[in-house]
Amino acid sequence: MKSACRSMIVLLLLLLALPVGLGAAEESAADLVGIQVLTVNDFHGALTENGKNPGAAKMARVILAAKSKNPGGTLILSAGDMFQGTPDSNLLGGKPVVAVMNAVGFDAMVLGNHEFDWGIGVLKERIGESAFPYLAANVFDKAANRTAAFVKPYSILERCGLRIAVIGLATPETAYKSSAKVVAAFVFLDPAATVHNLLPELAAQQVDIIIALTHLASYQDSDGVITDDAAVLAAGEPALSAIVSGHSHQLVAGKVAGIPIVQAEYSGRAVGEIDLIYKKKQPSGYLLHRQCDKRGDGRSAA
Repeated sequence: MKSACRSMIVLLLLLLALPVGLGAAEESAADLVGIQVLTVNDFHGALTENGKNPGAAKMARVILAAKSKNPGGTLILSAGDMFQGTPDSNLLGGKPVVAVMNAVGFDAMVLGNHEFDWGIGVLKERIGESAFPYLAANVFDKAANRTAAFVKPYSILERCGLRIAVIGLATPETAYKSSAKVVAAFVFLDPAATVHNLLPELAAQQVDIIIALTHLASYQDSDGVITDDAAVLAAGEPALSAIVSGHSHQLVAGKVAGIPIVQAEYSGRAVGEIDLIYKKKQPSGYLLHRQCDKRGDGRSAA
């Protein structure tokens, strides 16, 4: 990782592993669909290159270069805390970051705890300027007795003939890690229970893949073991195809209970990638067994 640009990609690869007794040569390429999920988290307004922070231009270049490998099958997702953190962004309430995200073509963003810092009015202004939905299924408005109306619980995106549900999950820590005056109006519900309660609704909409786009923390030790809230979610909800993590500013790429989890550091220093291989020509289709690899040197995997 000798340059800022070369350190900016984390590849979490889900490699093809066919069911026992079935060889790869027997599979028809027409039956396999590759979905690439590119992720950013905790950008914190780091628009300009500064020290180890590569800046928005380099981050965008890495994302778009990765998307060019699979332009019709790529999702670009943000795991939150995008705006607050630098004078460049703070002075305009995050507007310049939204402009960058629109230009890159982000598909969805989950609320991080710092999205609440400037109040719901400012947040609604940023949402109104964004060409992508803001998601948070577990942010419950006490007064309205419903999920917060200014965000969506999930978004269903279509890629290569597949219906992909992206569920937004804010960290419950938002209740005490943001502006107390603002977040007092909300309850931040348990993430795993929230996902579980949405499954019948998603099944009725015939989704093929379910991705949890979260601002839940994760940590990975030197043995590859992943812990904290994103790992708890993976262990508690086997219906998930993948989890995007944030909040803890870590470099994470691995699996818990067979579910891949990725987190891409902070301030644009990494871009996460999850590659899903979906096999069609089954009664309901299925994701093939997943095997993970992690790299941080900007090179594509073989």
